[in-house]
Amino acid sequence: MKKVKKQDIQHRGCIADSQKKRACHWDYSGAVPICERHMAELDEKYACEKPIPFRDNMIERGEEMFIMNARSGDIYSLSSTAALVMKGLLQGRTFCSILEDMDAVFEIDSWEQALHDCEAFFKTLFSMEFIAARKPDAIP
Repeated sequence: MKKVKKQDIQHRGCIADSQKKRACHWDYSGAVPICERHMAELDEKYACEKPIPFRDNMIERGEEMFIMNARSGDIYSLSSTAALVMKGLLQGRTFCSILEDMDAVFEIDSWEQALHDCEAFFKTLFSMEFIAARKPDAIP
């Protein structure tokens, strides 16, 4: 993980504090501008069981990844970002560690957008039953 300098970041606070009402502090020790409290909340909210049911229904060809929903027979082509998320899930990584992985591989222009997109993808995976939430009540 690369160290981020304060002056290199346009956003000067925790990106998970969308209301800007709480006094969040990001200590600039890591690449992802999320405070420790929000990291813990996000990791708990999106904690999931390993996505073992689709492991046998996944194909990687070079940089492309495809997954099949065994129930419906539908096949989905994943973007490189979605493939990175799926690989992280298969390795048992947490939501925020997957965000860190994204930073290591991709150039992130907007952390707010990256967080939003990652949350949306997790919600899609939960709704399509590719992964199961450890706390289903936590997912809106």
